[in-house]
This record gives sequence, C-alpha cells and structure tokens, in this order.
Amino acid sequence: MKKLSLLIIMALFMPVVISSNPVKDKANTPVGKWKFSIPDAPYEYNNGYIEFKKEEEGYTGIMKFGESENGFTCDGVKFKDEVISFGLFVDGMDVFITLNFPEADKLSGTVLHPDGEVYISATRVVEEKK
Repeated sequence: MKKLSLLIIMALFMPVVISSNPVKDKANTPVGKWKFSIPDAPYEYNNGYIEFKKEEEGYTGIMKFGESENGFTCDGVKFKDEVISFGLFVDGMDVFITLNFPEADKLSGTVLHPDGEVYISATRVVEEKK
C-alpha cells in the first residue's frame, strides 16, 4: 500500500518538476556572451562576440567584430518565441540580424545587408567559475 501511495504521489508531482526545468529556461535566453561566425562575410566582419543583456525596458546588445574592444550597439533588440532580432549600422550600411535556438546554447540565423543575405551561427561563451 505504501508503494502504491508513493507511486501516485510521484506521478502527480513529476509533471511539475519536468515543466519547471531551470536549466532549459536559462539555456534558451539570449542573455550572455556569444561567439559568432559569419563565414561568407568579409574578413574583418566574419567573427567576434555579441553580448545581450536584459534591462527593465527590454533587451540590449553590443556586437564586436574580431578582437576589437569597440562594439556596435544592437538597435531594436527583440526576443520572442526563441527568436532574437536586431539591427546594426556598420560602415554606413543598415544590417538586420535574426537568430533562433536550434539547440540549447547555440544560435543560428541570417544577416540581411544591402548586398544580400549570409548565414550566422553563434555559441554561448561559458564563463569559468573562480
């Protein structure tokens, strides 16, 4: 009888535990630092870092190309249904980037620019704990 009661209690609470998985919720948020690659972009723009933050008014971001300390502000950052989109103004051109989560801690999408469209991918940078 005790085993049956325990089994019933486990069955009732298991969906609550599964649906509130904090690891999954954290993994599918853009907040943090991402190392990106744009293979078909010119050399000076084909890799770097994007860092997203969650502010009171919404999301913000900075995109840095190569090892540069100078970054470009991500304009109009939107995050909905696991899709993040934003614009940049780079070398006198408007660029629009859309990224989604094909799996946890990975982003992929497109960069739309005046000369066409190219593929972008990014991987979350995991900071080592001290």
